[in-house]
Amino acid sequence: MFRVLVQAVEDYAIFLIDPDGVVRSWNAGARQIKGYEAGEIVGQHMSIFYTPEDRAARRWAQGLAAARAHGRFKDSGWRVRKDGSQFWGSVLITALHDDAGAVIGFAKVTRDATSEQQEEARRAFLAQVGDELARAKDYRAALARVAALAVPRLADWCAVDVIEPDSPEIQRLAVAHIDPAKVAFAHEIIARYPPDPDDPHGVPAVIRTGRSELYREISQEALDQIAIDDEHRRIMRELALRSSMFVPLRGAERTFGALTFMYTDHRRYTEADLAFAEDLGRRAGLLIERRRLEEEAVAANRVKDEFLAMLGHELRNPLAPIRTALQLMTIRGDTSNVRERQVIERQVGHLVRLVDDLLDISRITRGKVELHREPIEIAAVISRALEIASPLLEQRGHHLELHVARAGLAVDGDPARLAQVFSNLLTNAAKFTDPGGRITVTASRAGCEIEVAVADTGAGIAPGFLSSLFGAFVQEQRSTVRSQGGLGLGLSIVRGLVTLHGGTVSVHSEGRGRGATFTVRLPALAGEAAAAPPAAVQAELQLPRSRILLVDDNEDAAAMLAELLGSAGYEVRVAFDGPSALAIARERAPDLAILDIGLPVMDGYDLAGELRALLADRPPRLIALTGYGEEQDRHRATKAGFDRYLVKPVAFEVLRQTIEGLIHERPCA
Repeated sequence: MFRVLVQAVEDYAIFLIDPDGVVRSWNAGARQIKGYEAGEIVGQHMSIFYTPEDRAARRWAQGLAAARAHGRFKDSGWRVRKDGSQFWGSVLITALHDDAGAVIGFAKVTRDATSEQQEEARRAFLAQVGDELARAKDYRAALARVAALAVPRLADWCAVDVIEPDSPEIQRLAVAHIDPAKVAFAHEIIARYPPDPDDPHGVPAVIRTGRSELYREISQEALDQIAIDDEHRRIMRELALRSSMFVPLRGAERTFGALTFMYTDHRRYTEADLAFAEDLGRRAGLLIERRRLEEEAVAANRVKDEFLAMLGHELRNPLAPIRTALQLMTIRGDTSNVRERQVIERQVGHLVRLVDDLLDISRITRGKVELHREPIEIAAVISRALEIASPLLEQRGHHLELHVARAGLAVDGDPARLAQVFSNLLTNAAKFTDPGGRITVTASRAGCEIEVAVADTGAGIAPGFLSSLFGAFVQEQRSTVRSQGGLGLGLSIVRGLVTLHGGTVSVHSEGRGRGATFTVRLPALAGEAAAAPPAAVQAELQLPRSRILLVDDNEDAAAMLAELLGSAGYEVRVAFDGPSALAIARERAPDLAILDIGLPVMDGYDLAGELRALLADRPPRLIALTGYGEEQDRHRATKAGFDRYLVKPVAFEVLRQTIEGLIHERPCA
């Protein structure tokens, strides 16, 4: 009865082998899986079921030896059917013993596990594709990796065709072939015979419709029919196409390309292969679309940054002579039109702040802000912030209360950037508090943090707006907001700079008309507190009559600044381009040169190098005075040999102090 039951089993190949590996019995399952009739295989050696490589390695003998030694042996691997096709076999070999314990043969059970093995291999392949796509430097490289990974696992050759966002034409981005010499043929076909976008079959149809195509068998007659001419026919015969699949590369909303898979040997594609290829196309398409969007966003950000840098330069250039002219009028003691000059000065300052805010938010969002940290007391930071915000506080007549200890509240931070944080908060409080209101600044230690609160009695904030208040270009919609000006960047900059310092910022308000409190928390400085800065007043330095070469193609800016420098006791020569500047330097070497960067003929970087080469025995100190304010511009200026980098429009006192410092640092000749 047991023998009859075994003979009837069709899902498993169950048969007996003698001690030498010769087949001695055969069941229905063995016939079903391996393709042999009992009369054909009984008496044959079991090695016939193994691949040539496994036969050469005597893998069958290793299995019998293991079963003999341990009683049983489990194995899996590719096995060969009667027709030469292969399947993935899951094998169990059990040793059979006589009453004395001697091995008299083996029972072998084999299951066809091809579908399971293929599914596991496909999962591993898809995971590998995902990893490769994630690591690729750009989406084109990612698509090339898809083609390379597909050969030889899914195809003898694979091609990737796409429609780029800026072109309606189909472009072949990548080809992989088991014979690298034939890659040229695939490229040659697309170059010499570009696809017709309206073709009813193949890549154009798949991209146009988003539907896959499967051609299990490609006959020579079929290839001849689609050949355009004899040369086209020759190339396709060289490729020896036998079976093919075309699947779409599809993003979230549209099909932007196609994957082509081709067999050139005995293998033929099935519906299961097509389903897997479609899955690959979907996954790859979504990943590629994401990479393309990321790259487009990076490119758009680069264009935006370049635009903002140019905008900053173009806006600062005309502001510089305006501010210089105002400062010159003040130095001359001109008392006429004082009120009008104050209005102009305030508006110029406002424009400068707007430009700085635009560039700062761009740098912060790109992670391009460099902090120059040092131990500093919060009292010193608040003092600097008050210097910046005091004009607006005084203009609006606010009452300011400070509860900040002079020492004992130290942080490790960038003094300039922290002063920017608190000046923004103070300015914000001043703008949104009615004249005569109260603004309070309180600093204290809270555990391992220094906590600074800026509170006002002003307009307050609606509860529903608190969560979005720190977003870029965000302003609460109320009639008074636009009258205060600004771009809605100040608080976004505050959050960005505080975060860079490892801190947090929060806001609390009981609602409209009830004021607001902004609280900044920064990590307290470990160890000893920084010394509080002395309140010493630096004495004025008497300037020698040093020679300055001023180079700027903005003639108004150059003329105004030259007059201002002359009134401060300097001997100033002016040039409007590089060659003219070099001619002046040859006549009489300057002690210091102030150079614009965006000059005609040669830019400021080149001019700096020429001046240093011309005056190598006693090179002048160099100051870049420019509308370009990006970090890379500063690095490039340092590399070009500039000693200082100032961004227009600069306060004359800042420029004068910079000149003083450089001239007094100058080594004796």
